[in-house]
Amino acid sequence: MGTAEVVKVQEASKEHKEFVSSLRELADFYEARPELQVPHEVCVNLWYQTPEEAQIVARLLGKVRKEVLGDSFFLLRRQFGPLRVEAIWNRDQVCERVVVGQETVEERVPATFTTQKVTRDKVEWRCPKITAPRLEGGE
Repeated sequence: MGTAEVVKVQEASKEHKEFVSSLRELADFYEARPELQVPHEVCVNLWYQTPEEAQIVARLLGKVRKEVLGDSFFLLRRQFGPLRVEAIWNRDQVCERVVVGQETVEERVPATFTTQKVTRDKVEWRCPKITAPRLEGGE
């Protein structure tokens, strides 16, 4: 491992320790103030870029739920009571877009503001199978 890699690992380790320390500090803060309202939900978002990271992150998170969010995002979610950690990717970076047929639908056309029949692709997204641990919510 070169000097640059060692420095990067040390910085990541320091950032990790600071994050964990901040979580403990927040827990102590709430524990000392039982009358303070707790948040309805808390979500920690982790953004990733490559499909290779999905396998690694799934193993690190353990028991996760796989979800597709809207038309754009693929995520792995780990719940801790009302708290959750979400590892998120742009769906087109980790899933394969597969045309499975076509359908004719009516849609508004802005230029004329009338409806017309158009043919468009019907697609499915085939997201990567995540190996152990076993997933909740499908493959």
